Amino acid sequence: MASKSKENAAEELKPTEEKGCGQRFMSIFGECELSKNLIRRNKNSIYWIPFRFVDAILRGISQVVFVSNPISGALILSGIYLGGIVIGHGTLACTVGALLSALYFKQPSDAIQDGLTQFNGVLVGSVTFSLYPAIFGGVLDLRSWSITVLGSVISVPIQVALVGLLQGVKASFKNLLEKEERKEYGVPGFTLPFNLTACMVMSLLLATHQDSLDTSSQNPNKNSTAEIVPSSEDSLLASDVIVGVVKSMGQVYAVNTLPGSLLMLLGVFIYSPLLAFIELSGACLGTLLGLYLNPGYPGDVYAGIWGYCALLTAGATGGFFAILTPRAVPLVILAISTTAALQKTIQPFLQIGGLPVFTFPFVLTSWVFLLVTTDNGVLYRTDNPTVPERNIKIWMDTVTESRKLKIPDFIQKIRSNKIEDAA
Repeated sequence: MASKSKENAAEELKPTEEKGCGQRFMSIFGECELSKNLIRRNKNSIYWIPFRFVDAILRGISQVVFVSNPISGALILSGIYLGGIVIGHGTLACTVGALLSALYFKQPSDAIQDGLTQFNGVLVGSVTFSLYPAIFGGVLDLRSWSITVLGSVISVPIQVALVGLLQGVKASFKNLLEKEERKEYGVPGFTLPFNLTACMVMSLLLATHQDSLDTSSQNPNKNSTAEIVPSSEDSLLASDVIVGVVKSMGQVYAVNTLPGSLLMLLGVFIYSPLLAFIELSGACLGTLLGLYLNPGYPGDVYAGIWGYCALLTAGATGGFFAILTPRAVPLVILAISTTAALQKTIQPFLQIGGLPVFTFPFVLTSWVFLLVTTDNGVLYRTDNPTVPERNIKIWMDTVTESRKLKIPDFIQKIRSNKIEDAA
């Protein structure tokens, strides 16, 4: 068995040399197997440590939107920089802080390399460095940088502790492969560590600036640098709504930039065209619901503030952690609608402390809908969260195989009934 495993490992490492240019080019899509193979082949070489470091940083940046691809991460980081040079620098600093924290706490090397321990720190950096000066008029001095980077470091142990707390939160689902009747699945922590850390960081930063802040005059729906547009029928333009849908991608990272959002969408598309479509559809529905739920602040809708949580909910429930079958589509739509309603509900409570909603609506809604058990195959959970195309292919192959197996059984029943009748 040991010799076989070595042979298999060697076979996995060969392809990059034998592949043609076309195959190598295609391997940069999805999870970027080209990068993974290079790291596997040179994991014991100290000269490849910088490459592994950069790969882990970029994958961490892309993991925020359920993507694991360094090229996608580079495009998303470029989009963040288009939102502001300081925001980009702050995001990088906090990502590095989270990576070093994960190494200190001895987290699994595969999880670190895949960016799973860094993505909360990414958001701590991008959101704080974007919102604190833009909305609250704060100054990004040495104290602000220190508190924010420390927050990214703290987000890692919070994430680890949350994983332990969620170990007992599971629900039983019908097993797609039918090897056993039902199987238990839990829920990940998503961006809850970021939410908790961001509340702490923002509260600390705001505590020293209360005298210069007039929170009562702030827009309670604001979550980024949105320009408030007077509410009128003339201002409700279809083009502005479309821009708001696209900007929802940027608002995941709290940056209000159309070119940056387009770059981020391109990054998601490189990983999975279907995931990009699902997330954009979620942003579209969330934005339209925002127009209905929040008619007094169309500027917030046009800035993408009502689409970013819905975008994340669509990605989580509509293809990454569950398989997007035809029966699952109404459930995903209901989850997106619930996200928008929950965002409207919790805004006043967080506004008491002068805080935005962050991604609380996405986290709470996704937890609920990923734990909805059914006996009719409405929701199939996946054992391997990855590109939605792969999960759908597994589902289609399983359905095709089950139909092939049922046909002979059906014929056998007909034959047995004929024999009984003849007797």
